[in-house]
Amino acid sequence: ATAALHGCEIELSVMRRLHPNVLLIGSQQSNERALSQLLPVCRTPVYQPNPEFDMPIVEGGTFILRRVEVLRPHRQRALHEWFTRKPGRIQVISLASAQLFQRVSAGAFLEDLFYRLNTMTLQTVWK
Repeated sequence: ATAALHGCEIELSVMRRLHPNVLLIGSQQSNERALSQLLPVCRTPVYQPNPEFDMPIVEGGTFILRRVEVLRPHRQRALHEWFTRKPGRIQVISLASAQLFQRVSAGAFLEDLFYRLNTMTLQTVWK
């Protein structure tokens, strides 16, 4: 069994060239498998901070943020502030098991943060 990314060839090509922020939406297992496919084309080094704590300031690389759909409002605001002051060229790969836009519509997730995380959205599926 493997995780598949819809239109994988296109996404990996874009990832390699542009290094956009990516939001993976699917089950935890399919997101982790998709992440393993994306990591070879991500900026290095790769950091996996816990967004429930202060985000480090670094010059570049990729940040992996898991379970962003459960971030409490004050951590969402802190993460959004981090995005506005982050130096260098940092790529963010976020993993969510729920549709974040529905949480935005319900007022449970910051709209500005959603759009920062959501430069490219990939639905992951388990096969």
